[in-house]
Amino acid sequence: GTPTTTAVTVIPSPATFGSTVTYGTTVTGTGGTPTGTVTFTVGSATLCTATLSAGTGSCTATAAPVGTHTITSTYSGDATFLPSTGSTSQAIAKATTATFANVNPTSVHDGAVVTYSAQVTSTAGTPTGTVGFTITFPGGGSVTLCTATLSAGSGSCTSTNAPDGTGQVVTGTYSGDGNFAGSARGTILNVNPYSTTAVTVTPSAVSYGASVSYAATVTSSDGQVPTGSVVFYAGSQQGASVLCT
Repeated sequence: GTPTTTAVTVIPSPATFGSTVTYGTTVTGTGGTPTGTVTFTVGSATLCTATLSAGTGSCTATAAPVGTHTITSTYSGDATFLPSTGSTSQAIAKATTATFANVNPTSVHDGAVVTYSAQVTSTAGTPTGTVGFTITFPGGGSVTLCTATLSAGSGSCTSTNAPDGTGQVVTGTYSGDGNFAGSARGTILNVNPYSTTAVTVTPSAVSYGASVSYAATVTSSDGQVPTGSVVFYAGSQQGASVLCT
């Protein structure tokens, strides 16, 4: 048989995971035009097979894994021309993703349970891995809220440790996996401090018409000192008589 030479082209290169790649080949031999098929492989995995026409052929595939690989083109040979191989290098980058974050409820009191959820999408398939939720303070530092594990591209987790503050940006950060790149998205959470009011009445037992002293101590969960007024009622607040302010 007549020896042949096989040349390989890969378009595009580099490419991203899950994208369509065209593998092309030209097989030449002295005294004629080779016929038959050319199979493209990466390692032991077959990407696609092209049928030669006028010594050239191409096929498409999306199966190449992330990383830099040697793409091998193997010509099968025919009745006149001998088999041959060619190779080239191809780089496959991780596919891009988009992360969508959500909090429920969006406004809570300090210490309340908040559910943080995320959906991570990609045109190349379904990402796996985790999404971490954090609040970063303008002056530096951050609080880790919880971490969700993705299932079918979605995940959620709960926590009670969101710090007090309005308009806080909760960032959901997807960590990425072997085939998909990381991404992040923010959403808004308002956490309001709660207050506790302690009441004392002096004396606690008096005759009708006697003077009574009413006192209140109001504390806040955020350590701040509350201001304003306290109204004392006789009985329940709804429809009750005001004793003093």
